[in-house]
Amino acid sequence: MYLTRQSAFDRSYLAYLNADRWISHSLKPPSNVPVVVPTFSDSNNAPMQALKQRCSGARPLGLVKTDDNELLVIFDGKPSFPSSANLLTNAYELRLELGCYISRRGVPCRSSGYLRWETKATSYAKQGPHILLFSSEFVEIRHAATGRLVQVVEGQDIRCVHASDRAIMVAMRGTDGKTDKLVELIETADLMELKKQDSKSAALWDEWDMS
Repeated sequence: MYLTRQSAFDRSYLAYLNADRWISHSLKPPSNVPVVVPTFSDSNNAPMQALKQRCSGARPLGLVKTDDNELLVIFDGKPSFPSSANLLTNAYELRLELGCYISRRGVPCRSSGYLRWETKATSYAKQGPHILLFSSEFVEIRHAATGRLVQVVEGQDIRCVHASDRAIMVAMRGTDGKTDKLVELIETADLMELKKQDSKSAALWDEWDMS
């Protein structure tokens, strides 16, 4: 579970004091993001070729390492349109925001399966075991190794302005529509897991009832 901590600032730039001077950073995302494309090398592998078609036209946002042998490719979900002959049957199916797992050599693995995002990701970040997918209205948080959806954070005009192992900072539109909120996403403990641990602890002490 992630909580938010926020402040207000001008919508175009983020400025901070570093030693003896102010440093200003634009909040607009860079246009020269490097891209990575999986290798769909086996033309006789039907699931792999189906994944190739599904990923066709989508722009890879980047890679996330899930373990020593696998990587997760995160796509932004911009599909190319199918031929007119298949337009009615395939257009909706291809409009997917997705990710797929690949080996260290770039070949799709896990039977060439894919993960479907709940929203169109425009950027992403990784913190601990989680990936955070950012779109204009949502931050989608998933477990990187399994793809399981953990949480969704809502907002307006969301942009990731800083991501590291120590902190993830997000800008989003303020309630007045003129300023932005600067929000820090903070991971917290799962309350249900804590309740389960408390129940186990209580059951253990019940065995030692001295009344």
